[in-house]
Amino acid sequence: MVARNRGTKSIGYEKEVYLCQHFPFVDAILYQVVVLIVLLQATEVLSVFLNFAALRFFMEIHTVAFKVARNGFLSTPLYEAAADVRRIQIRATKCDSTQRTARIFFAVSLCIMCGIWVYFSLIEG
Repeated sequence: MVARNRGTKSIGYEKEVYLCQHFPFVDAILYQVVVLIVLLQATEVLSVFLNFAALRFFMEIHTVAFKVARNGFLSTPLYEAAADVRRIQIRATKCDSTQRTARIFFAVSLCIMCGIWVYFSLIEG
């Protein structure tokens, strides 16, 4: 486990925290791409439900694996690593840009989906 000196500010550490705060945005974009691919390749309604169930399983498998390791059902080194991960604390920062980015992403995604819906319902229909 890496110990950080609390008395000094590290520029690299601040950059790491900034990048970690924006990973959910990248995750959301990739998720939207996967959803689009799943919807476009589906030929039946049942296949859409099954694909989304499989997608949900793959998105949650790391959480289940962490909980299993944290409870000690796997090896001792994995239990200790999970305990180390639970002890890590990142100080909360005011990150208005993250919230603003999330709102912009939501608004743009909503506009794109509404535009696609209008195209297929009015122009194609």
